[in-house]
Amino acid sequence: MRNCRVWVLCGALAASAALAGCYKGNFANCAVSCATSADCPGDLACSAQGLCSAGGASCEGMMPMPDADLSQPQPLTVTKTGDGTVASTPSGIDCGATCTSEFPPLSSVTLTATPTSGSVFDGWSGDCASSATSDCSLTMDGPKAAGAKFAQHGALRWVKQISFSGQDYLDSRLSLDGNGDVIATGQVDDNGVNAIYTVKYSKADGHIIWDKKIDAPTNFSFQSPAMAADSAGNVYMCARFSGPNMSTTINGTTVTGDFFGNIVALRLSAANGTIEWVKQWGGDGQDVCDAAVVSGTDVFFTGSTSSSPSIFGSFTLTGAGVDSGFIVKVPTATGDPSAAQVLVGQLRITTIAENAGQVAIGGGLLSSFTSISGCTINTSGTGEDGFFMVFNNNLSCAFAKGYGSSTNGQVTTTYGLAGVPGGGWIATGGFQGPVLFATSGSSIAN
Repeated sequence: MRNCRVWVLCGALAASAALAGCYKGNFANCAVSCATSADCPGDLACSAQGLCSAGGASCEGMMPMPDADLSQPQPLTVTKTGDGTVASTPSGIDCGATCTSEFPPLSSVTLTATPTSGSVFDGWSGDCASSATSDCSLTMDGPKAAGAKFAQHGALRWVKQISFSGQDYLDSRLSLDGNGDVIATGQVDDNGVNAIYTVKYSKADGHIIWDKKIDAPTNFSFQSPAMAADSAGNVYMCARFSGPNMSTTINGTTVTGDFFGNIVALRLSAANGTIEWVKQWGGDGQDVCDAAVVSGTDVFFTGSTSSSPSIFGSFTLTGAGVDSGFIVKVPTATGDPSAAQVLVGQLRITTIAENAGQVAIGGGLLSSFTSISGCTINTSGTGEDGFFMVFNNNLSCAFAKGYGSSTNGQVTTTYGLAGVPGGGWIATGGFQGPVLFATSGSSIAN
């Protein structure tokens, strides 16, 4: 057994730990390797753990601290880079000016980092490295040191390159987990093998936390993967999966090929990217998954289908035989669809977002859309109109908006959507000619 000392503060801490009295001044001494109370100094008794303790109390759960003399105040040193200050509660540290101070042993100290105007707090190091916020709480059970980094708004943090032997496309498939770490997904070619590649980078310095390459089976291929992540860091992907009309497997799950393309959806674990479920949806036409978003315990996938019907688990969607749209709600735990809607018309979907339990999709519309009761968009001309639609959590339509030019052949498209905290949506896109927003030059029901 290793010899060490465990110091226990008297007063409030001693009372909360059910320790009676003190031994020799301000501290009680728990010594190691007592067989009986006769081995203990003064009025200490031998506990069941073989430690001398005050009043015969148990020493279980006490932390041995052989290197710190806790009869003395403990030093705390802060270093910082960039424009900002670090202050302590209780007072003592005010860095810039005062970056080192001493605090009572075993006391609790909170450091708070505050950036100056034009800067942003960029993280802790040292004994505060585990803190993900601008506050860091420390227990002074020995000397402590913490580093605080500040950076200018827009300052470059890190740059990483993904490079396989063939062509690599990551497009805009990015997401953040609850810790702010970056997750990216794309389509790569590795020595002639088509694959989906997903990588998780540390927000602090860009080092790879994990990566996962999912090779397409022989004679099959993945195209245009879409991805979203939940706050825990689990990843949800969907991609067009094409190949010969025969069965194959992905991670032990049987899927069937289609020359036009079906949809494969997957969940990857937050810990290391392990595949946790695989699902296949679609029909005898072309089925493409364009975007994904997580809302609570569900993930929503959206895209286009020329299949009629197109099968999503227990849901059968009947489209127009051209590029109708779809949106499907899937519990994150199982991957089995719990709701689905078809958007009959000729459209392309480019984006999806969530806000306060609702989900919005946007893109371009080439023909009037009338398939969901209460949500009708009439096109303004013979070109492409932009649109966005908002769905309630059960995929009933809340409202739909369209915008475009009445000049034939001109194009308007929604490319980005975001929810506004507290309610509302922001849409971005591109347009040709004069555009009448939110009326499409014709009727919209909402």
